[in-house]
Amino acid sequence: MTDYHDSTKIPDARELNSAYELPTREFLSDQLLERELALVNSTVATVIENGANLTLAFDGWTSPTHRSIWNFVIMTPTREEYLYKLVDLSENSHTANYHWSNEGLPGKFHIPDSPIIHFRF
Repeated sequence: MTDYHDSTKIPDARELNSAYELPTREFLSDQLLERELALVNSTVATVIENGANLTLAFDGWTSPTHRSIWNFVIMTPTREEYLYKLVDLSENSHTANYHWSNEGLPGKFHIPDSPIIHFRF
């Protein structure tokens, strides 16, 4: 098994390209991560705005600390999947009436009423 965090591997990178400077921990956690997060969020927003026939899939589980965590994934007709949101719904009812009420999913995801898809319980 390869240990990707093994500091003895760093000299090997310098042997490949002596001019290469490894990024700092601060650069990775502050700048690079934030930039990538903004890019992913922009991509997801574009998919939602311009997409047709999108599927919102969701699944829930209980964390080791007994919190009710739900993930929401948007799937496209070309089978691309985008993690849209992780939500802690521990304080909410777990019924269909709640999830499709205005306080539930439509309110959290700004799902408009549509002549094609219309949820009422």
